[in-house]
Amino acid sequence: MHDFSVLFCLIPFPLRGAVDRTSSRIDKIALLAIQLWWKSNMFVICIAELLYGVRPEHVIIYGQSIGTVPSVDLAARYESAAVILHSPLTSGMRVAFPDTKKTYCFDAFPNIDKISKITSPVLIIHGTEDEVIDFSHGLALFERCQRPVEPLWVEGAGHNDVELYGQYLERLKQFVTQELVNL
Repeated sequence: MHDFSVLFCLIPFPLRGAVDRTSSRIDKIALLAIQLWWKSNMFVICIAELLYGVRPEHVIIYGQSIGTVPSVDLAARYESAAVILHSPLTSGMRVAFPDTKKTYCFDAFPNIDKISKITSPVLIIHGTEDEVIDFSHGLALFERCQRPVEPLWVEGAGHNDVELYGQYLERLKQFVTQELVNL
């Protein structure tokens, strides 16, 4: 049995399910939330190390939906135990305009360009019937990971119900308790 203590960094999005794809106000709020998250969680990680001895490389970064943007950015910059991306997007432009094939300089959410810089194991979870961020985003990110682990593609799940399927918790448990300790 391994002694494997981790700190989860959860990155929620405060306007879940309320995104208007044409609203620049939502983009500004999202960017502000991400900037505040970045500052506060870097502080939390430092405090976790000081108070509890949890080093950054023992942190599991978990992001959902637009929360995958700061997750990918953080993991591309710093070593962590692992990264879990739940319903991730490849980029903001690719969500708004699905036929977009390249990343433009004004795309504030370029996960597709950063994911290959992550050196930690990456678990991607995505519903096959996601009506907000198409399932193809999860597949594209998975294909670009340096250290992908077996993904969880949840048949029939949408954007806001993946965690209601039994295999969701089972996969998370397997990843954290079995796969990470053996990497």
